[in-house]
Amino acid sequence: VQDDFLQVYGGGTYNSLKKAVGAITGTGKIIVYRDGKVSSTSTIPSSKNITLDLHGNKITSTVPITNEGTLTIIDDGEVTENGKTGKIENTVSNVIENKKTLVIDDGIFESTSGDIIRQNTSNTNTTINGGTFNSKSGNNNYVVYISYGNIDIEGGTFDSKAFNTLYINSGTNTIKNATVKNGYSKS
Repeated sequence: VQDDFLQVYGGGTYNSLKKAVGAITGTGKIIVYRDGKVSSTSTIPSSKNITLDLHGNKITSTVPITNEGTLTIIDDGEVTENGKTGKIENTVSNVIENKKTLVIDDGIFESTSGDIIRQNTSNTNTTINGGTFNSKSGNNNYVVYISYGNIDIEGGTFDSKAFNTLYINSGTNTIKNATVKNGYSKS
């Protein structure tokens, strides 16, 4: 059994993202207070507005975080000489599957097997204000894959090892103040 690594602001500590999300009614904040692993499906329900603060720590995941509500990801940890260090890494699948409203203010996001952000549902919105996004997969995976819905990229660094970094199929999109390496595809 994994030790607790998540704390609900003003509440208890948990060893799974699913349990921490379940402890929040409506709006709340989850703080990653030490490195931990997510291996069970974690969904942000449509009725919840969750802020996930990486706080300079790392989540290693083998399943995607599915967002059906509002999810904001921040990193309020210390700034080192290399910048912010809070990280979500997925070694098996997509990092985040967005089905409603996703806001990323900062953090490091890496995938060795799937897309970092996948949005396949209409009436969805993703806003990226900053962060570092790296797809290290040798397969046909994107950093950001938007098949439906809207995306607003206001900053960040995006890099893909083997494929186009961004794929945006439909919806309203804005990209500015961002560094995009290895291609951008829009249809």
